[in-house]
Amino acid sequence: MAAVKRRDIEVAIGSLRLLVAGSVTKPSESRHAVTAELVWPRNGTPAKRYTRIVTLRRNFCEFKASDWADAILFKDAVEGRFALKLTVSQALSDSAAEELLRVIAKAAASEAADKAEDLVPGDLDKIFAAPIDFLASALAGEERLPAAEGLLVLDAGDLPEDGTVLTLPLTSPGGLTRTRSASTGKGRRRVEVIGKGDPNGAAALTVVVS
Repeated sequence: MAAVKRRDIEVAIGSLRLLVAGSVTKPSESRHAVTAELVWPRNGTPAKRYTRIVTLRRNFCEFKASDWADAILFKDAVEGRFALKLTVSQALSDSAAEELLRVIAKAAASEAADKAEDLVPGDLDKIFAAPIDFLASALAGEERLPAAEGLLVLDAGDLPEDGTVLTLPLTSPGGLTRTRSASTGKGRRRVEVIGKGDPNGAAALTVVVS
């Protein structure tokens, strides 16, 4: 029986576009929690999750190679078959975004504390994504259903040695509504702007393999 190939991968956002970012009209700028989840990346590890804040302008962002610190999602080891899931929150309020940044910073500091001998002064300032298993406390009061999510099933042995770019179609997991004035001019009503399971953009993920 052939040995299962284990690979170290680095995954960063190349670009992200949403058709609908949340329950408000397309904003000129909005902040979103983007969570990358590895599902059974290797034996004995059911899941690993990494979350960071990403700013969209008119529901879109794109990163160049020089933007690595703003785009990196995680570095981790994978072996055999695994899944990569991406979840994008609805547009966050300023207070929720700041609270989530504090949670991420705390998680990053905890992660770094276990590897202090590998760090040099200033490294913590460069950690913008960290492993987080539960974000409800940071997002209390926010609309909980994500704006979009997508999943790819991959095999570590199939990843090209020189890396690749994965295109991940995104869908709306629960549909999104907005409040609009009634046609009669009296009162306001909730109107569905995207249905459950409908396409809601796409993400391009840059994968470096080592």
